[in-house]
This record gives sequence, structure tokens and C-alpha cells, in this order.
Amino acid sequence: MEQQEQQLMKLEGTVEHVIYENADSGYAVFEVDAGGTDVVVAGNVGGVDNGMSVTVYGHMVNHPSYGEQFRAEIIEARLPEDRTAILSYLSSGVLPYIGPSTAKKSWQNSAMIR
Repeated sequence: MEQQEQQLMKLEGTVEHVIYENADSGYAVFEVDAGGTDVVVAGNVGGVDNGMSVTVYGHMVNHPSYGEQFRAEIIEARLPEDRTAILSYLSSGVLPYIGPSTAKKSWQNSAMIR
């Protein structure tokens, strides 16, 4: 008998906080702000950074130790799309020597150019 595959659920939002990341295996656990609701996402997704806009496909599971999580099977990452996400991304440490203060100044300076 063939088992029917469950249809993947879609979750869109912004990475708010990376809880755990293993650079060698690509496994990560992180929180996504999905329209005002924080969802814990876990899976082999490669690298993720705070402020990154993502679309994740997978399933909700109940981890025996950590509770409800969204088990990621596929992830699509986009560059940050709004002011808050851009500042979060720039402040995350993804770029050397840029922290929250420099990110804010850079944003303000770029706004003058536009």
C-alpha cells in the first residue's frame, strides 16, 4: 500500500532570533515572526541570519523535549524587505564591524540619498 504524502505547509516571515545553528551540518533552530506570531522553525536549512525574510515549507511537529516546532523541509530566503528587517539584518553580525548603531546610521544616510 502506498502512503499518501502530507502536503507541505507554507510559513512566511522574518527571522527574529537564531536559537541554535550548526555550520557543519546546516541544521538550525530559529524563531520566525509570521505576521505577529513567533514560530520556532527547525531543520537542515543552511545558514540563517536575524532579519532575513524567509518562506519555509514543512510540517508542524511536537518535539518531545522542546514542544511544538515547524519542521522545515524547504527554505527560500530573500533579502530583508522593510526598515525593521533591514536594520535587524545589518545589526545581526552578518557584516563585520557593523552593529546596531552603525546599521541605524547607514540606514539614515541611505534615506538621504534616495
